[in-house]
Amino acid sequence: MAGAVVVLFVANGVMAKFLAVNRPEILAATLGFVSFCLLRRATEAPVPRLLVLGGLAAGAATLAHLNGIVYLAAGTACLLSDATSSSRVRAAALFAVPGAMMASVYVLEGVLVGGLEQFLYQFRNDFGLEGALDLTAKWGNILALHRLFFHDLGSSSLSVVCLASVLYWLAHRPHGARNVTAEYLMWLLVAFTIVNNKASAVYFLLFLPWMALLSAEVWAQTAPPSGWSKAAIGLLGAYALSGVVQDVRIIRENVASPTAVEQSERVLRQLRRPSGRLIAPMYFIFRAVPDYRVMGLTRFDHHDRTTGAFLGFEGVFDVAAREDVDAVIFDRKDFYKYLALPAQFPNAVAGYRRTLDDPRFAVYERP
Repeated sequence: MAGAVVVLFVANGVMAKFLAVNRPEILAATLGFVSFCLLRRATEAPVPRLLVLGGLAAGAATLAHLNGIVYLAAGTACLLSDATSSSRVRAAALFAVPGAMMASVYVLEGVLVGGLEQFLYQFRNDFGLEGALDLTAKWGNILALHRLFFHDLGSSSLSVVCLASVLYWLAHRPHGARNVTAEYLMWLLVAFTIVNNKASAVYFLLFLPWMALLSAEVWAQTAPPSGWSKAAIGLLGAYALSGVVQDVRIIRENVASPTAVEQSERVLRQLRRPSGRLIAPMYFIFRAVPDYRVMGLTRFDHHDRTTGAFLGFEGVFDVAAREDVDAVIFDRKDFYKYLALPAQFPNAVAGYRRTLDDPRFAVYERP
């Protein structure tokens, strides 16, 4: 079974696509999977320490990415719904309370840095949370959730394999048999649906380990004594082949067109000052961290931290002057909801002069 899990996980095109771009979902999913493994061990042998450690790992997943809170919710729900346990409330509390305490570090950091009022303001106005409390928008997101699992070859192939495995298990499982992985994955999907407000392709990573594990578990549990059927082996082979196709396509794309992070390094080398403060797209942080302090342009696209007003293009330079920023960098390919970039960038704005203007980037620096 372990070999099948490795193939299903490693050969997935979505993992290959995002593995080298520093996505926090990978760390969150890793910590969530550690939490699940501890939780499942605790359901087999009631050891309180395992539940506490599992809760802490789920809380840490929330610190890696706020969507990591789905692991805390799914683990708690899975323990509460365990009809075979006579102490399920106690088990859920041993898991949830340490997890919530660990996750609360996120709130503590936000309050210490900007104060409670600023922290709450960000949650009320952050574009990433738009529609999160709107029931109409929520139903729209639910109806679009299938796109998360069938958006490309990598996600579609594993989704088909997992769905086929679940249907087969439901048809052949012994009466009253329980599959903890299936239950956890179900609660994970419910929690994600409630918490999240958009089915971005990268969020497939939050489910990938459990889909791979569940598929392999079903195959191992239902395989005859003589071994896996030719159909199962053929399905696994076809899946691995689809992963190879995805990997080749991704490698060709990377060779043909450098990533945004790689292009940001080129821009940084052309700046007049070798260090300082920048307003730039957030992906600049990966190359700029050693020398620059980056203020994410996406946030300024939505509101001024002090007044709550939308800034507009020239307003960004007002913030730059106030915050003593050395350079402002715009990416024409970035999505800006409120920050309307001009068709022709002016030579100077509010004391900043344009020093670079190519098909992708426009850079303004102080003299």
